[in-house]
Amino acid sequence: MQRLALPSARRRPLAPRLSRLLLAVALAAGAGLTGCHKPPPEDARKPVKPDEPRALQYVFEDTVVAAALKGDEAAVRAALKGVVATQADLAAVFGAERAAAVYPAYAEQIVPAFLKEAPPLIIERVKAKATQVSVKLVGPAVPADTVPGDLITLDAMAVKRPMMSLWLKVPGEPLGLRLEGWMYGEGRWFTVLKLHAHLKQAAPEAAEPEGAAPEGAPASGAAPSSAAAPGGEGAPPGEAAP
Repeated sequence: MQRLALPSARRRPLAPRLSRLLLAVALAAGAGLTGCHKPPPEDARKPVKPDEPRALQYVFEDTVVAAALKGDEAAVRAALKGVVATQADLAAVFGAERAAAVYPAYAEQIVPAFLKEAPPLIIERVKAKATQVSVKLVGPAVPADTVPGDLITLDAMAVKRPMMSLWLKVPGEPLGLRLEGWMYGEGRWFTVLKLHAHLKQAAPEAAEPEGAAPEGAPASGAAPSSAAAPGGEGAPPGEAAP
């Protein structure tokens, strides 16, 4: 029986317009698989409330870090001066009597040392790519992020409130510059720095906070510090582990 040879089927090339249409459909389908998300609004970085820890992060980035990137020591110092606590701030946290006892040492010793040491140090670190700012809650519930001085400051509060530490680090590195004693009150963030030694002196009858290690040693479970941060009474600035 003789077989008939059938002509082979040949595809006709798609018209350019139809090819573009099919490609557009394929791209749209691919986008649907991964989910269609609207771009975040321009103000997505801003916190909902000014007392959120990330508000402190943004303020520090936009003032201190921005000035440090330009190498402007005067601007860094001015920004840091703006977060120094007033006697009224201390009275709101520790009570009027204790604030009156510790404010002279804070204003005459701690703050001048901080404003002298911190600006050039921050500029040095920022130029070395330490531009990541993070804010961490401190206290007995988070011993890994807490040092003994934090516990003393928290224990001395007449009106309890959250307290934070602020870190300036190179992204991906565990060590960085730790600035302590940050609180929110009266519409702004401020820092009491290393006031804890004077708080102890102002209340000699107060017992050592439970769980606190000897002064200069990390709290139980906390990572060791490699040196003191700026703001101490003549203590050299340095790094602390997170």
